[in-house]
Amino acid sequence: MQAFELAGHEGAITALAFNAAGTVLAFALFVCTAMIYACLPFLAEWHTPLTPINYTLLGGASGFTLAAALAAAAQPQQAGMLAGWAIVLLIAAGVVLAWRPHWDVHILPATLALILVGSAYTCWRRASRAIHELESQK
Repeated sequence: MQAFELAGHEGAITALAFNAAGTVLAFALFVCTAMIYACLPFLAEWHTPLTPINYTLLGGASGFTLAAALAAAAQPQQAGMLAGWAIVLLIAAGVVLAWRPHWDVHILPATLALILVGSAYTCWRRASRAIHELESQK
């Protein structure tokens, strides 16, 4: 309370409450979005318990990086602390990514490309053959 009185801002407590609520809602958005990605069974690489953790860590790191860049112009004394948190979150995300291969051992190596395009190799062969036949008719 004393810090708010020294700052001379009457609405500082209200502003702090709105900032805290915005932070909690942004965190909830990251977690909910990450849970949606983790629940997609056709993206086997993301269908793990580590997806919400890594998504939230990388999202927090990018947010702190942006905040540090903005703070460098407006509040330079805060930029170092924000950049430090960005680095801590990025290192934590790297640790999660380093541990991730232990979760992905059941995934076939070619799964990602085939799943992302929504087809199998035979479909690609048929499409490729059809394109070559069309080109040869010209």
